[in-house]
Amino acid sequence: MGLLDILHYSWQANQSPETAKFPIVTLGPWIVVVVLTCYYFAIKQAHKIRREHDLNLNPLLIPYFGFFFGCYFVGSIVGVVVTDYLKISFKCGTLSDDPFMEMILTYLGFVFFCFQILHLFDSVFLIMNDDLKQVSNAHILEKVILFVRSYVDLKFFPGGIGSFLPMIFAICYTIQSSYLIRFFSSTELRPAPGWQRKISGLKSVAWLTVFIHNYYAFYSLNCSSSSLLKATSLSQSLVLFLFFGREYLFVVGAARNSKGRKSKDN
Repeated sequence: MGLLDILHYSWQANQSPETAKFPIVTLGPWIVVVVLTCYYFAIKQAHKIRREHDLNLNPLLIPYFGFFFGCYFVGSIVGVVVTDYLKISFKCGTLSDDPFMEMILTYLGFVFFCFQILHLFDSVFLIMNDDLKQVSNAHILEKVILFVRSYVDLKFFPGGIGSFLPMIFAICYTIQSSYLIRFFSSTELRPAPGWQRKISGLKSVAWLTVFIHNYYAFYSLNCSSSSLLKATSLSQSLVLFLFFGREYLFVVGAARNSKGRKSKDN
């Protein structure tokens, strides 16, 4: 048995039995490698298309984000109710005393993971779209981390510690999708900083909330995941909070400087 076979067997042997029936999850880490490789080349191609063509993808993006708004809105309500307003997820508890609710929470985590594959390619559409001037590195990094985290949490820790991040970002994506629908539906030309300010502020709050949970999970005896995973999750949430916080402050400062220059000119 080769080294890759040993690693693959170890990876599969530690999988949670609750998610062993999901076909995508049972493919092993290779699904992550394949998807991220496709994402990398799609981003490069999107930048090339943007340089060569002026595309208006608003008619496509409105129903695209409308679909996500509806799904995340329903999913967030169901998840909040099932987890007792996130209390169970925050404390790394389980719903083992209620198998039906545990099954619902596990399926919600699986749907969230599948949506992260679709969300990776938000960046591709937004880069090509003429209404937006840029997609930040924080945005791309977040997409990659959420995809990998949702896969690892679903495979090894469905429910409990693995359910808090999907619940927070289901709520976050509901708000974000509603704003983007209004943005792409408007005939008024809005500057990119207005879009960045709202999204980066929203993501800063979301990642701060996840950081607080990860900090609690790191020291809590109720959270049964490995110390390495806890430390990695804690550092990821802190880095993304700082990235989006810095982006928010930068955009707000740029907007104030722009208003200051306009008032001086007048």
